[in-house]
Amino acid sequence: MSKVIQKFSSAEKGWMLYDWANSGFSLIVVTAVLPLWLESVGHNINLSTAQTTSWWSYANSFSTLIVAFCSPILGALADFRGWKKPSWFIATVLGIVTTLSLALVPNDGFWLLLFLFLLANIGFSVANIYYDSFLTDITTPNKMPTVSSWGFALGYLGGVIPFILFYLVRGLMTTHQSIILAFILS
Repeated sequence: MSKVIQKFSSAEKGWMLYDWANSGFSLIVVTAVLPLWLESVGHNINLSTAQTTSWWSYANSFSTLIVAFCSPILGALADFRGWKKPSWFIATVLGIVTTLSLALVPNDGFWLLLFLFLLANIGFSVANIYYDSFLTDITTPNKMPTVSSWGFALGYLGGVIPFILFYLVRGLMTTHQSIILAFILS
C-alpha cells in the first residue's frame, strides 16, 4: 500500500486526507449519534419522539435548502474572485466550530442543539462543495479517478474509525460524556 500512496503528490494526499477528516461528521453527527441524542434531549423538554423527529427533518431540509440556493452564488464568487480557498477555509471552520459546540450543549438544550447542527451541516456541506472542486486543481485528468477513489476509500475509514472508538468506550462513561466524546471525535 505504501508504494501506491507514494505515487501521489502532497497536494493529492492532502485532498484525500480531507475526506478522511470530515467523514466522521456524516456518520457520527448526521447518521448515528445526534439523531438519537436529539430525541433524548427533546424528551427532557417534553417533546415527543414524533416532534423531535420532525424538527430534525426540518433542520436537515432547511440546511440543505440553504446550501442548494447559496451554492451557485458562492461557487461563482469563488471562481470569479479567486475566493475558493478562503471560502473553503471559512466553511470548514464553521463546520468544525459548530460541531465542537454541539459537545457543550446541556441535555435540555434541544433548540440550541438543533441550531448548531443546522450551522454545522451548512459548513460541512459548503466546505465539501469547495473540496470537490479542488480535485481539478491538485491533479491531472488521468489521475482524477484514482485520487478520487482513494479519497472516497479513506473517507470511509475516517468515518468508521471514530465511530468504532466511540462505540468501544461509550460504556466506560455516562451517556452525556460519551455524546461529548462523539462530537469531539467527529
